[in-house]
Amino acid sequence: MGETKITIEQHIAAPPQQVWATINDTRRFAEWVVNTLEVTRADSERADAGVTYDERNRIAGPLTGSSRWVVASSEPPRRTVHTGEGIWLAGPMRLEMTVEPDGDGTHYLHEFFYEPGLGPLAPLVDLGLRPSISRDMRRSVQALRELCEREAA
Repeated sequence: MGETKITIEQHIAAPPQQVWATINDTRRFAEWVVNTLEVTRADSERADAGVTYDERNRIAGPLTGSSRWVVASSEPPRRTVHTGEGIWLAGPMRLEMTVEPDGDGTHYLHEFFYEPGLGPLAPLVDLGLRPSISRDMRRSVQALRELCEREAA
């Protein structure tokens, strides 16, 4: 089975610089990424290229796990790509976040890619997990919007 992609787009009524500062701060990930319970270790408070960080994550319901991430690329203040591993239900993961001016606010693009895990069971795993992952990604982007807009006010 190949890679699954989930795309969420959102207008945020806050300046792009503020949105960038929020998504680029490793200390704040648990504030808006709904599956991130905490960042347990990070090389830096800024998610610059090459920075690594570890998270404790909610997988599904009461199930938790840990993930390891690397900031594969960072093009301030526009785009960042993080690659991750360690979630037992998924293989390699990639998160691409893009920030662009949109009128007096920001257009935010959140793209999450993953390979379902568990070998031959991957299609069934993906069928079961994709709706939950999509919902969590939408909730995360909504939380980012609310956080940035509250701080911009």
